Amino acid sequence: MEDNIVEIKNKLHKSGISGVALDIDETLSWTVGYWVEQMQLNFGNPENLTVRQLIEKYRFTQNVPYWQTEEAIEWMDEHRNSNEIQELLPLIEYADKNVLEINKILPIVLYINICNLAG
Repeated sequence: MEDNIVEIKNKLHKSGISGVALDIDETLSWTVGYWVEQMQLNFGNPENLTVRQLIEKYRFTQNVPYWQTEEAIEWMDEHRNSNEIQELLPLIEYADKNVLEINKILPIVLYINICNLAG
């Protein structure tokens, strides 16, 4: 991943482009909330925890013990880089307005999704 970041920085520098990169997950969209909700729907929630309770207890879907089945892991792997799912992620309140304000001060030149950079 670090190689990808360096490569992107070099390309921007060579092009004379400067600005800020914004992370998508948990900055612009509530990605973990969407994933936990989908995993509950598809693979169950024997503890009957709410989305927020599951996140507080396990933080990420890969830490939820009953979602470590072959089927659940395959589903996560298949959907992790899905453009369609990226479009479904719930926007954090006012993130869209804040992005416009940030862009007025410092141009936003890149949106980052770590899963896509790593893959």
